[in-house]
Amino acid sequence: MSKLSTTTALALVTSTELKAKDRDLQQLQQTVVTQLAFMRDMRRQEALRGLFVGLALQRIKASLPYGQFGKWVNTNIAEYGERYVNYLMKLALVFIDKCNVRKPEILALPGDQTEFALDTLKGDERRFVEKAEKFTGDLSLTELFIKYDIKSVGLKKELTAGKDDDAPPAKTPQELCMELLEHLTLTRKDTCDHAVWMQMSKAQHDDLKAAFEDAAEQVAALHAKTHGLSARANRKP
Repeated sequence: MSKLSTTTALALVTSTELKAKDRDLQQLQQTVVTQLAFMRDMRRQEALRGLFVGLALQRIKASLPYGQFGKWVNTNIAEYGERYVNYLMKLALVFIDKCNVRKPEILALPGDQTEFALDTLKGDERRFVEKAEKFTGDLSLTELFIKYDIKSVGLKKELTAGKDDDAPPAKTPQELCMELLEHLTLTRKDTCDHAVWMQMSKAQHDDLKAAFEDAAEQVAALHAKTHGLSARANRKP
């Protein structure tokens, strides 16, 4: 907005005709208080729902065969974008780690709540929502992403420049490690699945075995080169 248009707008809202008095002023004041409280509750609801969606997405991904999750996302929730889906899933992992969430608590939540009133919840379901509310507090999803470095670089650009960053934000070493471990876990799970294994020929089995052995040798060599040399350098003569 230009300086001229700002000045014009300010002159409009401060004109004598728009000044409220007595009951009208009290009503405007009450409207502000009520709407801000409503907005705060909306932020809380958005953060809670985003957290629950992230957990549900994690369970969906773990439940589908390898390679099917991305297809499901593109078919059912493509409008939200793959990056946003990943942010929600990462936030769910942070929540589980920070709040020591247990498996029964996650399984107790059916995932179709429209309200999160604690007085209607019991047992593991109640404990789960209590932890979620404590984790989110009064923060919005955007603020949670920033707080836990899920998309801090990109979001800070958006908040200061007012537009989305086209390039994906740089990943931290922790994010890279988690992503690699996730890929390895899924690959190992699918490779060792008996039904999947039996669909392949012996030649394909040999190829997979050789690929895993080669990868293991390369990781072991890197580990020895990085930490072995460091360990030798720190040894006393």
